[in-house]
Amino acid sequence: MREPIDVKKISFDELKKMFDRRIFAIPEIQRDFVWTKKKIVDLLDSIKKHYPIGSFLICKVPAKKAKFVRESTILPKFDSKNNQECYIVVDGQQRLSVLYSIINGRKILETKYSDGIDFMQICLSPTKNKESEFDFYKTDENSHIKIFDILNGRIRYKLSKNMNTRVRDCFNQFKSYSFPFIFISGYDEKSMRQAFIRLNKGGTSLSSEDKIFAMSYHKDTDIRRHCEHLLHDLQEGFQNFDKMHFIKAISFDLGIKDFNTSLNTFAKKIANPRDELHIKYKKQHKKIFESIKLSADFLIRRIEDASYIPYPAMLSILSIFYYYNGNRQPTKKQIKEIEKWFWITGFAKRYSGGNQSHNQINDAEEMKKLAKNARYKLNLEGKTRIEPLSIKALAKIKYNKFGAIRNTFFCYLISKKPVNFANGEQLSIENMSSLFNAKNDHHIFPKDLLKEYFYKDEINTILNICFLTFGENIKIKNKPPWVYLNEFKNNSNFKEILKSHVLPYHDCLLEKGEIKLKFDTFKKERLKLIKKDLTKLIGSKYIVE
Repeated sequence: MREPIDVKKISFDELKKMFDRRIFAIPEIQRDFVWTKKKIVDLLDSIKKHYPIGSFLICKVPAKKAKFVRESTILPKFDSKNNQECYIVVDGQQRLSVLYSIINGRKILETKYSDGIDFMQICLSPTKNKESEFDFYKTDENSHIKIFDILNGRIRYKLSKNMNTRVRDCFNQFKSYSFPFIFISGYDEKSMRQAFIRLNKGGTSLSSEDKIFAMSYHKDTDIRRHCEHLLHDLQEGFQNFDKMHFIKAISFDLGIKDFNTSLNTFAKKIANPRDELHIKYKKQHKKIFESIKLSADFLIRRIEDASYIPYPAMLSILSIFYYYNGNRQPTKKQIKEIEKWFWITGFAKRYSGGNQSHNQINDAEEMKKLAKNARYKLNLEGKTRIEPLSIKALAKIKYNKFGAIRNTFFCYLISKKPVNFANGEQLSIENMSSLFNAKNDHHIFPKDLLKEYFYKDEINTILNICFLTFGENIKIKNKPPWVYLNEFKNNSNFKEILKSHVLPYHDCLLEKGEIKLKFDTFKKERLKLIKKDLTKLIGSKYIVE
């Protein structure tokens, strides 16, 4: 029997009334708000120009049977008291969220933007000749007219003839737009999930994690919500982590060996209340997420900010150790093995390229063995040979180009516990002027000092970078090292201060001389120190000239 389908065109005023009635509900399978400012502006521009924006697919169910819905952070909560039917949004949540926020002048905080998206800042562009007539502006009402004011009749000041025409035209275009809705009755949870996945092949594509969340959802195994709670608890840069790494940790803890090829199967089993995997996850999910938290703590104690982790997958792999270790802290010998794994994996790029899957599967099994035997020595080669770190290649890596070796190198600098030049106190990572703040990064030999003699790529290598506080960086500016270091040379622990930054106590930094020769000598001397340190960290077998 075919399910009844009702296609309707809803006017702008009718849509506003539907929002006011609080008739919409978001199913658990839906993702959070993911649209960018550009997509928002494009949607509004399409409405004003009466372009098609796609249909809204709504599943109509009796209010009492509105199961598997969650409270949206944007759309108003479904009013079960005053609505006999619930309109479950299967497709169109992002567009509805934008329209509701525009009409009500909302600010959405949970977005990819650190300061959120403020819909009160969307205005008519200053001129009509731009590609879009709308954009985000932080300005006064007299120079830019907010679309919120236009749609709600809140303009209380005199406009120029041209702007008045544009405002009236915008108002009329929105008011006369017809929004296509497809209403379907009788959908169950499984049908809704499949429709959600198929429909989202267009528009903003579903990420891998969104597909897994949709396919695995069951009220007893809500992985999306568990991951959101975890991200809320984690600090120090983990907030932007791809949840797929948590999903991989979950799958491995539950016994799925190749999480790169079995995630769809994993998701379907998790959603099935009769499946062994579903039952196991229901019992073990608290232990699993505790193991992820403990692995995050282990890393943060050493590198202070998750942004520096060479591979996010390291968090998943390390969590396997904690899970099989009963979430107990590692012994000294286990810590030594884990740290060796971290440095070798980062510097040898083990989770990059064609061997990354093999290496992650190998390491997951090795972490299990380490958890069960405190004296176990990790075998990181498995089926693939480890490519040694080239010191010459390391010297050419640019500080402002993301990559595993570059990130691992900065983790190494942090592990040396760099201190303040002025007072010898250990620097706090959040106060450091570092590679992640391009305006405040510190070149040991300032850029302006070198640009006459060297190309930009030679100036911007990681060899010429160290961590400093913002205040120190401002004070140093474009001074050569023998000038700005002279102020601190008389400190009793000056050699130790330089050592904490892996800087050579050498004439190349401390005595005035010809810039080109000094910089070349400095790179050679610093590279010697780095090679000596890295040999201790990862072993001579993994280092070549």
